[in-house]
Amino acid sequence: SPVGLKADSRGLRNFTCDSSPVVRASEFLSGCLFQRGDVRKALKNVEMRIPLNYLRSGKHSDKPVNSSQSKLALITGFSLSFPGLPKPAGIPAELPKPALVVPPADGGSIGGDEWASFIIESKSGVYPIGKMVREMKSSGLLSASNISDPDKGIFQSDTGEITLSAKEQLMTVITPRTEAVSLVAGKQVSLKSLEVKKSNVDATIAVCAMDNKNLDVSGRMVLIFSTEVANSGMELSHDRKKMLQPGKLPILMKTGRVELAIKHSGGRVALYALNLDGSRAEKLPLEINGGKLIVKLNTATLKNGPTPFFELTEK
Repeated sequence: SPVGLKADSRGLRNFTCDSSPVVRASEFLSGCLFQRGDVRKALKNVEMRIPLNYLRSGKHSDKPVNSSQSKLALITGFSLSFPGLPKPAGIPAELPKPALVVPPADGGSIGGDEWASFIIESKSGVYPIGKMVREMKSSGLLSASNISDPDKGIFQSDTGEITLSAKEQLMTVITPRTEAVSLVAGKQVSLKSLEVKKSNVDATIAVCAMDNKNLDVSGRMVLIFSTEVANSGMELSHDRKKMLQPGKLPILMKTGRVELAIKHSGGRVALYALNLDGSRAEKLPLEINGGKLIVKLNTATLKNGPTPFFELTEK
């Protein structure tokens, strides 16, 4: 649930966001990017067409979509169709024609444990997604400027706004109203308006315009510096994949130091740390230099404790 009317002694819990500052920050960012529509829809669509004889075959009926093949959804629109079966109520009789139709590859099998399911890849071979992306570029289905290279773990949306570099553990989003990056400690990244000069912790860092203007002229922005949370006394296995002890209140948030710059040509701007309810907790120092807002944060020194939310607003 997004709102908790009282503190739960269990602290952080599965499938809720009210108790977790990090999940709240993720929900806020997702709302800007996808619900508000800062990220554009995919330009094209690849349709996986699953024939009835494949669907009803005892060999395939319980198979998942091949996980390598499904990575096409990181690049462009990706959908499934089942010719020969009636469409569910509410779906138009005629849908937009897909730019490309592909058959299903061997999907392996589905494994699971108490809380999650996962795909066990087929041993019959790996789907050649790298080759397919190269063919998409050569045919014009994907822009030649798109830097996607699945063989190197690089996936870029066909709008050019979202880029994932899996091997670098780096993801960036660049839109007119929101820019964001998820990176590991010590990484420097320059986007169009947002530049992360240093961060001593793994983090998601984002800035979102709240007045429907582009970032460089926005008079009110929310800055996110989201790290990691845990319950007091929480114990995990050495690989962090298994919880040994769930812990309890109080919830702990990893603090960190970050320095970033935001290009801005508007008026004078003030910086505030925000409480989780959005109210202002503390005014913080802010430097304005050469058309940039220079933000230097140390969340360990905030008077009301660490928070992922900050406000940049014109005075």
